[in-house]
Order: sequence, then C-alpha cells, then structure tokens
Amino acid sequence: MLGASVADVVLLLGRSILRLILVANLVALPVAYFFWQRWLENFAYRTQLGMEIFVLSGGSIVFIALVTICYHALRAAAANPIEALRYE
Repeated sequence: MLGASVADVVLLLGRSILRLILVANLVALPVAYFFWQRWLENFAYRTQLGMEIFVLSGGSIVFIALVTICYHALRAAAANPIEALRYE
C-alpha cells in the first residue's frame, strides 16, 4: 500500500492544528483573565474569579477542535481521490 494511512493523516493534521490552538489559548486566556478581572471590579458585589473557568473553557476548545479535526481528517483520508479529481 502506497501513501499514508488514515491514522497518519489524522495525526498529522491534528498535531499541527492542536499546536496552534494551544498557543492561541496560552495567549488569550491570561488576557481574558486580566480584562475580566478589571471589568468585575466595577460592580458593588465582589466575586472571586478562579482559574477553573479558564481551564474548563480551554479544555472545551481543545476537545471541540479535536473532534472537528478528527471528523474532517477521517472523511478526507477515507475519500476516493478519483472522485475528487473527477470534478476538477
């Protein structure tokens, strides 16, 4: 069999996109924490802002991205290339 297997295609796409998502989370979550903390200071009743919400949101983003990547990569890897070329 020539070429990459379905698992290789999924891993290759998943790994590269997951890196971008993790870097985006590492940049965005501290910025969001800072601005959210400043916004909450303006209210009369104070509440503590824990990191749990940020960890949960970051984990949710990674999970949704992985499911989406796996779905599209599996669909693309299992597709017959002749069918795609027929319409080009």
